Amino acid sequence: MYAYLDDGTFDLLGMNYILEKGIELSAGHFQPEAYINFVKEPDFGCEGRPEGKPIFAELEVYTLKGPKVLLAALQTLDETGLYDQMWVGYLKKKDGTIAFVSCRDGVDEYTVVDKKQWDNLKVKTI
Repeated sequence: MYAYLDDGTFDLLGMNYILEKGIELSAGHFQPEAYINFVKEPDFGCEGRPEGKPIFAELEVYTLKGPKVLLAALQTLDETGLYDQMWVGYLKKKDGTIAFVSCRDGVDEYTVVDKKQWDNLKVKTI
């Protein structure tokens, strides 16, 4: 894994290095735009989900500009496959093509992500 040390400690310096330099995957060079550390889905307890309102999860995200919290509709998470401990960014494949993808931390596989959906995530304001 790249964002965590062997003992499970979050490695902010190592993560920033990866955000700057990228990761070599078997498919090509992956240049991350962000690291999703944690996804907090809402817990409605006994009351259940409110009807007629969109439900949002909070994504704890790290970029070279620092940490932020993004809001994503649960449907968007399902459609994009984004979850905890994932890198999101551009993969320059060995054939020269470029795709916006996500990949799990420490795994040499990727999933294509709709860039528009990623760009449309809202930053949570306090």
